[in-house]
Amino acid sequence: MKIGLVTKCCLLALIVLATSGCSIQSKPEHQPLELEGPVAVQVNSFAGDVTVRGIDPRSGARSQVTVVRGSSHGIRRYDKARNAMDSISWSARMDRNDRGPVLVVDVVSTAPSTAGVRADVMVDVPIIDGLSIHTTKGDISVDEVSGPVELITTDGSVELLSDQALRGPLKILTSEGDVNVRLQAGTSGELDFMAKHGRVGLYVRAGQMRVKPGTSNDACRGQLGDSTEPFVIRTTHGVIRFTVKHNPKPHGIFHMD
Repeated sequence: MKIGLVTKCCLLALIVLATSGCSIQSKPEHQPLELEGPVAVQVNSFAGDVTVRGIDPRSGARSQVTVVRGSSHGIRRYDKARNAMDSISWSARMDRNDRGPVLVVDVVSTAPSTAGVRADVMVDVPIIDGLSIHTTKGDISVDEVSGPVELITTDGSVELLSDQALRGPLKILTSEGDVNVRLQAGTSGELDFMAKHGRVGLYVRAGQMRVKPGTSNDACRGQLGDSTEPFVIRTTHGVIRFTVKHNPKPHGIFHMD
C-alpha cells in the first residue's frame, strides 16, 4: 500500500507532537544594584547559563541582576512544568571579603528532580574585581574582568573575554564544552591546560611564552610572563582556545587568530 505525501506529512507531525514536551519560562526578573567602584561577583546556581558583564554606566547601561526561570517536561505536563519552575528561587545580596565588596547571587530549586529545570542569570556591574561562578548544565560567558577568576560548569561551554591583563589565579572547569579565553597583553601565569578527548590551541601574540614538557595536542604546560599564579583549564570532549594579544576581543566564529 502506497502512502501519499500528505499522509506522510501528517504522520511526521504526529510523531513530532508525541515526542515534544511542554516548555515554559518566566518573564525576566530584575534586581537593580547601587554600586560604586570595583566589586567581586559570586554566582552559585543549581543549573543554567550564567553571563557576567562589565558595563560602562556612561552608555546608559544599568547595574542589575536578571534571572529567567524555566522548565521543560513531557507533553501534557504543563502543571508539572509550572510547579517545577515555581520551585526556583533566587537572591542577590552584598557581602565583603578581604578584597572588598562582593555581590553574591544564589539560585536554588526545591524540585524533587532538577531534570529539565533551569534558571539563566545575567549580572551587569561597572567593574568586576574577582569572579566566581558555579553552575551545571549551562554555558558561562564573561566580558571584562580582573582579579582571581573561577568558572565551573558541566555540559556547557565557557567564554572569557577581557581587555585587561590577568595575572591569576584562573581556574576553568567544564565537560562536554569548548573553552575560549581571550585576554589582553600583559597576562601572566603558569599554564596548565588539558582537553580530554579534545585539543588545545594556544595563540600568544604578546608576551614571553615558555613551553614545558608534557605539552601535546590535548594538553599544554608552560610559563607565560613572570607570574607563578596558576592558570588551570580543563574540559572533556571540547576544544580549549587561549589567546593573548593586543585588542583581544574581536574574533571570528572559530576564535582563530
